[in-house]
Amino acid sequence: MVVEPDGTKLAKSRRSVPLDADAAARNLVQVLGWLGQPVPAELREGDIAAGLVAAAAQWDSARFSGLTEIRLPG
Repeated sequence: MVVEPDGTKLAKSRRSVPLDADAAARNLVQVLGWLGQPVPAELREGDIAAGLVAAAAQWDSARFSGLTEIRLPG
């Protein structure tokens, strides 16, 4: 589960702000980094569709082994 700095579950229904659609690639790069996943070059270059395909192909669930939560930077 991804949680807010105060320990509450990340949720759109609370104070979480919407993401800027114009910054989608940058947002995805940041989230993949928080999750400890590799960031495809396609995303860094702003190609969202190709970046998502590459990110899915590189997804490594073993990086979550032993974790009970991931805290967002405060």
